[in-house]
Amino acid sequence: MTMAFLYAVKGQSLLDIYKSGKASLEPESSFAVGANWEKIFPDYLEVSYGNSIGYYKSIAVASDGSVFVGNYSSYTIQKFNSKGELVLTFGKKGKGVGEFSERPTLGGVIGNKYVFTHELNGHIKIFSTDGNYIKTIKVDYMPLKTIACGTKIALVGFVVARTNDRRVITIIDPETEEQKIIKKYDNVSKGSMVVVNKDNYMYSSSPFFTKTELIMRALPNGNLIVGINTLNIIETYSAEGKLLKSFNLDFNPPAYPEESKKEFVARIEKSVAENKFTKEDVSEVYEPNFFPKNTPYYYNFLVDSDGNLLVFRFIDEDVDHKFRVYSFDSNGKSLAETTLDVSGFKLSLNYRFEDLCFFNGFAYGLLHPKSDKMQPLQLVKFKVKAN
Repeated sequence: MTMAFLYAVKGQSLLDIYKSGKASLEPESSFAVGANWEKIFPDYLEVSYGNSIGYYKSIAVASDGSVFVGNYSSYTIQKFNSKGELVLTFGKKGKGVGEFSERPTLGGVIGNKYVFTHELNGHIKIFSTDGNYIKTIKVDYMPLKTIACGTKIALVGFVVARTNDRRVITIIDPETEEQKIIKKYDNVSKGSMVVVNKDNYMYSSSPFFTKTELIMRALPNGNLIVGINTLNIIETYSAEGKLLKSFNLDFNPPAYPEESKKEFVARIEKSVAENKFTKEDVSEVYEPNFFPKNTPYYYNFLVDSDGNLLVFRFIDEDVDHKFRVYSFDSNGKSLAETTLDVSGFKLSLNYRFEDLCFFNGFAYGLLHPKSDKMQPLQLVKFKVKAN
């Protein structure tokens, strides 16, 4: 399991690049040459309930280097070949066989065999990499996230429990359809949140930097990395659900920003002034322990194609995407601290919709040009270099 010391197929290892302290993503000029992104992603301006759902897209790379993009807003999946050329679009909204009755989120690709998605109605839809519908596997709870994990599908789900907020991690075999819950978490999202029940509706609002996420990633050997961003514990599980090891992150999160407290209180008080709520409705905001003392430990983590764990932290410094790199050979030893520069593009690292992934030593991104956020996303292949 000395994953952090595996080398990329070509050239310098990713770990050596991280050890330089400054890594950069340099676009591969021969990839997606001449692509018309407005035509390829025509839904990029679509908005629903105030959300820019045209930007809700996820990316995954198959073992032959082809790239799949899941389009939440248009109910479609696109396949690009290893040169970045669009070769196939499949999927559509509907209630027929192989169609999506709810907006789908791309989960991932298993080898060069299956592409799968999940919908909030509990449907896991599986297609061949040629776009042919294979089957639907149903779970009895709401899928929040799915990823490829070796030859299996790993799922984070929300389960309605009588007295608590429960999350589960489930392993699904796409061949046999066997489902196995390997871990349960209760009250994951408990924390700073204003909840108001009014006129048969439930309104909730949370301050910035307080959202609790259960995050999982797959290692190249098929094991799972699991963490809750408000805790400093990282765990590794086998696909059979056995806890293999755990370690504590070796840093402390910054204090919760006073500016964020003031902004949130001002937003709540504006709602009171507009008679949307009463002071009694939102009285918990003024309780001494409403705001957390610290930000979460991190806002996301990734596993690169060499098996390095990249933990993207909340920090006080004015730099983008500063992260620590960890190995799994000796209790999660920290190997490097690095900043990541994505020249010309804006990287959001949204956990729900994947905009960056690694394959064969390269990074693949589905990103906005920094110059104009009103432009469509672009699919870019990056060389990872020491800056």
